[in-house]
Amino acid sequence: MREVEPIPAPRLRRVKYLLLLWTQDVPEGQDYAEGFGGDADYQAWMDFEARVRESGAYLDSGELEPARSAVMVAPTLAGPAPREQPDPTAGTLHISGFYLVDVPDLA
Repeated sequence: MREVEPIPAPRLRRVKYLLLLWTQDVPEGQDYAEGFGGDADYQAWMDFEARVRESGAYLDSGELEPARSAVMVAPTLAGPAPREQPDPTAGTLHISGFYLVDVPDLA
């Protein structure tokens, strides 16, 4: 009798995700609102990074420069970008960092 080959288990497709970290700068000399930017937040972030690394999903991460040091690039088809730069910290959220992870596709 001929031996039947086992059916291979389906392989999960891997997907890379870029996780963006957002922040809103606070004016110099002021503190973050209660519950934001404190020791507990920092510890939660460190715990998250440890879990991502331990899981094997971690590929890369980085922290961006503060928004106040940013220069906006606004290319136009009509010519060079305007010389005056708007204030990039004027009450808006900013990307402050990122994680690149590689995880199984759950779809």
